Amino acid sequence: MQTNNPFASAGTIVNGDLFVGRSVELTEVYNRVLGKNFGNLSIVGIPKIGKSSLMQALYDRRNELYDNNKYVVVWYTFKAIEEYADDEPREIFIDIARKVEKELKRHGYDVSEISYYVNEVSNLEMRFTEFQSTLLDMFEELVYNGIRVILCLDEFDYCKNYLEECHFQLLRELSYRPENKIAIVTASRRSIHDIEKDSGGGSNFFETFKKIYLKPFSIEDIRLQRNLIDGVSENDCILLDKAVGRHPYLNAIILDEFFNTRDMKSSIDKQINSVLTHYDYLFRILKKDKLDDKVVKLYSGFSDTVSQEEEEYIYNRYGIFDNIGDNKYVPFCDTFEQYLSQLYRTNPYNLLWGKTERGLRAIIKYALDHEYGDDVRLWDPEIRDLFSQEDWSKYVTQRRKEKELFKGRASDCIIDQLYPRHYIVLIEEYWDGNIDAIMGHTLNYWRDELAFICRYVRNPEAHSRIILNNAEKTRATVFCQEVIKRCQLHRDELGELE
Repeated sequence: MQTNNPFASAGTIVNGDLFVGRSVELTEVYNRVLGKNFGNLSIVGIPKIGKSSLMQALYDRRNELYDNNKYVVVWYTFKAIEEYADDEPREIFIDIARKVEKELKRHGYDVSEISYYVNEVSNLEMRFTEFQSTLLDMFEELVYNGIRVILCLDEFDYCKNYLEECHFQLLRELSYRPENKIAIVTASRRSIHDIEKDSGGGSNFFETFKKIYLKPFSIEDIRLQRNLIDGVSENDCILLDKAVGRHPYLNAIILDEFFNTRDMKSSIDKQINSVLTHYDYLFRILKKDKLDDKVVKLYSGFSDTVSQEEEEYIYNRYGIFDNIGDNKYVPFCDTFEQYLSQLYRTNPYNLLWGKTERGLRAIIKYALDHEYGDDVRLWDPEIRDLFSQEDWSKYVTQRRKEKELFKGRASDCIIDQLYPRHYIVLIEEYWDGNIDAIMGHTLNYWRDELAFICRYVRNPEAHSRIILNNAEKTRATVFCQEVIKRCQLHRDELGELE
């Protein structure tokens, strides 16, 4: 019987025998920083995707790398502090120099020359130009003696709070000139280019980096992770795939629970709040990067304000959407899709289509209320036969899952689950004597316009943006404005959309 829970420390850096998978990424790391012709490397990815653990795999080889190659591997973690003393950036470099000195001493290297340089740069009264020159001399001394320094910088995003152009330039010089060259490996949410740009730097430090965009595990890697624990069946893996996809951290927290319960469904249910909390944290991070609303816009399908660069980041670099072929993208797991759906409905982000869709739903709800009363539970049997068995089952399942996930925040009304292609079904059914007085025009007009919207603008089943030409953009905008205007004219019956 397995007595050691391999996932007891889920959420922290994974190393040793518990670090599994990532063979492709590890090969990229080693090829970049351990070869004769080496360079800098940036590991980029969303929170808790395994960036620091991948860098730790390199750091864990530090004894072997020194013994065989005279490579000195040191680790520095940047801190999330809002305000710094004037000399703080310089003290970071001093701390790194001391770590190099300490690691060399641990390996029995005569550090007398290095200690001299460390003492010199520790003088905060020294002018920065002299400080920079002395630090470069120290690393030149190491290179002269056949030693290569590999500097691992964790949480590198935080450096933008206080590193200035001169500091980025110093990092560039440390890793650029053959006489004093070191290898720098960073772990961060964003690329070095974006970090340096936000800090106001213009040193072109980012040009010295190769980037690895870390995504959720591959099929083979997730199998290795799940095999760390006894008793995970194929059916359990199917449940995990649906709940959290191949995200290593989210799998780990559920497998931690499974070690005690030995019941995968129960384990998922117990950890679902932790999964949602992680999504909340992810969106706080995305908000800092001004990408939170862009993710929801891409999910909604009405994403004309999302730039090509932003779309590339979200679709192809963050791993939160899966490419299912034919340039179509879907959220990486069911719970993330439900989370996005909830965000889409409750956070309009000033998008025309979001307000339009709330208006269309309000019009349909008004008609059903007029026909059957205000108890939304009584609407289901009345409209059930307007849908195919497959579609109705899908909407009922979505509603049930949302109730399980979001409890009181979730809607009881089946109309809130509908995809736009079914709005016209209900509009047609309740047009005469209900909807016609609110929407105006003719039924054929709205049928044609909604068919256009469903094809080009809002297709949740594809989650893929079709590029609109100017005429199509105008048509979509006019449609949205018309629906919103009709809702405003009938706000007494429909209520406010906001």
